Amino acid sequence: MSREPIIVDNRRGVHFNISRDAYAAIRILCFKKHVSSQEVLEEIAQLIASEHPFIMELIDGLAERKRTKQLRKLTQYDAESLFSIIADENPLSSKKDGR
Repeated sequence: MSREPIIVDNRRGVHFNISRDAYAAIRILCFKKHVSSQEVLEEIAQLIASEHPFIMELIDGLAERKRTKQLRKLTQYDAESLFSIIADENPLSSKKDGR
């Protein structure tokens, strides 16, 4: 008795959103190079999986920019909160506190 080999597909579907401009740039480049965007993204995923130095540096830079952006957001939020507290506690304010 001969058994047919079982083929397991280890692929996963991925869905994510990117800007229109980035999408258009990917599509144009893929068209010019005669490759599909799926092939390009698979290659990038393989570089990530193998921890290729260029990709790791790229992702490290992304993480740093994201961290810095979050710190800027936090700083702006803290400043807004501080101004709000100062405005609430301002003795020169025209607010009546019932006294």
